[in-house]
Amino acid sequence: IDLNERQACDVFCLLHGAFSPLQGFMEETAYNSVVKDMRLPEKQLFGLPVTLDVQSIAGLKEGDKILLKWEGKEVAVLEASSIYKPNKVVEAKECYGTSSLEHPTVHSLIAELGQYYIGGKVHGLESPKFKYVVQTPAEVRATLPEGKNVVAFQNRNPIHRAHFELLICAQRDVKDSILL
Repeated sequence: IDLNERQACDVFCLLHGAFSPLQGFMEETAYNSVVKDMRLPEKQLFGLPVTLDVQSIAGLKEGDKILLKWEGKEVAVLEASSIYKPNKVVEAKECYGTSSLEHPTVHSLIAELGQYYIGGKVHGLESPKFKYVVQTPAEVRATLPEGKNVVAFQNRNPIHRAHFELLICAQRDVKDSILL
């Protein structure tokens, strides 16, 4: 499977522990649990599903080992333990609070992502390389001052004023912290 940039970023995060405790793309059971309860089946908090979407599953079956490529490079092998068709309307409503296509992420989910998801363990061959700077969680931790609490927020889009204000309030609530 040739990955798009979003999928390659997800593989990078899986390979480097940014989606810990996940070791691969979510199987249907984990996906449903996260969509419904924002928790993995083992009860760890997990806000959004991490899925590998594909448009077609022709020629694929559970148990297959699927080579994942990014920009022509072999980056990982996925052990396909779960192949399923998600209910994207439910996913949108539960994860984003709306099923309106006016919401940009819901629009992407419904109109752009593949109609099937493949879940299973990901085995890294080579970390995906990008045209911009990326850091592993270990590299980010190495830049942080020792002995300080960290207030952090991750967003795929530019931060909005409301997000910024929320972060500032959170930082005030955590004594002697830095904002990441």
